[in-house]
Amino acid sequence: MTIFDSTIANKDKLRLDLALDIAEICMLEVSHEGRKVTYLENAYSVFGCSDEVVLKKFKKIEGLPFDKYISDFAKIFVHPDDYDIVKQTKESLQKLEPFSSELRLLQSNGKYAWIKFTIQPLVKDGQIISAICVMININSSKRKIIKLEKSNKMDSFTEVYNKTSTFEIINKEIENSKENDRFAFAITDINEFKKFNDTYGHDVGDEILIEAAKKLRKLTNDKNTIVGRFGGDEFIILFKNYKDKKELIRRIKTIYEFKVREYSCTSSCGISILNEDANTFSRLFKHADTALYESKRSKQPIVFYSDIKK
Repeated sequence: MTIFDSTIANKDKLRLDLALDIAEICMLEVSHEGRKVTYLENAYSVFGCSDEVVLKKFKKIEGLPFDKYISDFAKIFVHPDDYDIVKQTKESLQKLEPFSSELRLLQSNGKYAWIKFTIQPLVKDGQIISAICVMININSSKRKIIKLEKSNKMDSFTEVYNKTSTFEIINKEIENSKENDRFAFAITDINEFKKFNDTYGHDVGDEILIEAAKKLRKLTNDKNTIVGRFGGDEFIILFKNYKDKKELIRRIKTIYEFKVREYSCTSSCGISILNEDANTFSRLFKHADTALYESKRSKQPIVFYSDIKK
């Protein structure tokens, strides 16, 4: 006869808890019928609070229909920018298939942490009876990877995207654009920049570049603007979903004229419009470059390619 030793069982449970803590793993099981959490272990590693606190939050969505349950879970815990991962999770479960990915979950401190998760449906007679989810806190390593990836894409001197990354990002945006999207492509440079370098020294030229980039970076506070350094004193910009030409002019005004020390600097800008002037990145670039040349020739701060007399 087998004798059950509760002391050994308790020790095994402590070992499991310790292992989960060290690995920062949270385990969760939800029954399909009634959408109830039937098992939760080590919530703190992922949610930053106790199992009891997390269970209270799950209680609010208990019993909801399948799609609604997952959607409401996302509203409570998932970063809005990661809702597409939630959609993919739904689709996978509807096919009775497991799914793995990474997303950001809200912690008790109000901040989001990156987690890697795998959700495995348990199926009987072609129906899900429950789903087991294993979540691993990867926040520290993920943020280091993101930082490293970002640094590889940036121009270290001006802290905007480098030429290669800018071309890749803008080209992808244009390729994925829809017919009714309003995109404008701009090339801008600093007037008489070589003269500043030759007359006052490269240290002044460097300060001017940094100040111009600083003003351009303010444009990137809007997710609909991409700014990169093309080379030397030239920068390229993609404006997505802008309202009209007046808005573009208002935003470009940030680098119309600026000062570095006692020196006054001005810039020129050429702009081409997607689906009006061209429908490919290479043609947009060529037309914006033509408009930039006209801007410098006519001494107008901004020239639209469509306004040049052909």
